[in-house]
Amino acid sequence: MLSDDSVPSSFNLEVRGRAGTARARAEVHRYRWNQPQQQIFVDGRHCIDMVLSRRPPRAVGRFMDSQKMASGIGPLIFLPCEMPVETRWLAGEQDSVCCAIDPALAAEQDRRHFSVGSLDLHNDFARTVMARIAREVMFPGFASDLLIESLCQALLIDLCGRRDAGPASTGGLSRHKLQRVMDMMEADGALPEVADIALACDLSPRHFARLFRAATGKSVGRFAAERRMTRARSLLGDTGMMVKEIAWRCGFDNAAAFSAAFRRSTGFTPRQYRSATRQSD
Repeated sequence: MLSDDSVPSSFNLEVRGRAGTARARAEVHRYRWNQPQQQIFVDGRHCIDMVLSRRPPRAVGRFMDSQKMASGIGPLIFLPCEMPVETRWLAGEQDSVCCAIDPALAAEQDRRHFSVGSLDLHNDFARTVMARIAREVMFPGFASDLLIESLCQALLIDLCGRRDAGPASTGGLSRHKLQRVMDMMEADGALPEVADIALACDLSPRHFARLFRAATGKSVGRFAAERRMTRARSLLGDTGMMVKEIAWRCGFDNAAAFSAAFRRSTGFTPRQYRSATRQSD
């Protein structure tokens, strides 16, 4: 939760840093409390939280619209908007980074993709991005607020692509086939043709395109382009690859075409984006 949410009076909360925009805010916190806690939390925004230390002893929780018993809370959690969660833990302390993201930032994403939260999210990309956000909050650099909004949007796109657990509607793609599509889209080099992806799913191109839109709310081309931009941001921020190599890995014929597409997507050239993400390193 952010510091402007309902923080229990028994908490000793230190906000070590905050940054972001009206659509995506991030804060780094240090909490301390001297007695066991129990809380019901719900927010009108998507919330992603990652510990920078460790969770307090015996931290458990459950989503209140689920019949499942309370389970352990992991280092990384994702709480979709307006989804109540009940948590309990013992006395202790915790350092964490929290992002609160306005649903409007993902208005083009079908809300059904965020219908399932996680109290123990296993997602290497999300962990890397959250760590990058924490560094930017603590050591802001060029265009930090816009950078954090961009990183939060990338998180939502990634969660959308990875969290669709099966057919999104009657006749939608299965989890297995959707994962196969994602693997093909994220391979290095030029994007595969729709006909080739459809063949891998044992479907006709037309039928595959219809099922894919039902499962993701997007055309194949648009979804693939967004995934590639997400990958490009990650490679620019976390590797030392040359821009022309990233361009090839993300399916562009040359660095100029990649730079133009990247600027349309983010408002930055690839070099400007890389410079901004490394201001604090």
